[in-house]
Amino acid sequence: SDTPEENDMKLRLYGAIELLTDKQKFVVEMVGLKGYTETEVAEMMGIAQKNVHVLLDRATVALRKHLMLNAG
Repeated sequence: SDTPEENDMKLRLYGAIELLTDKQKFVVEMVGLKGYTETEVAEMMGIAQKNVHVLLDRATVALRKHLMLNAG
């Protein structure tokens, strides 16, 4: 079972994910949570792998920034 601190972190992370664009959310979910490669996600989305990489990078920066600002 999660500690109260782990639950708080999860809630903050889910809240931060909601602030991402739809494309960023999709990339974070597919690469970060489901384990697909950037190339596989690029094929799913019909875009270049480098664009998936940029989406993932921008999402990571946004999540870090949001979580640091709301570290409570």
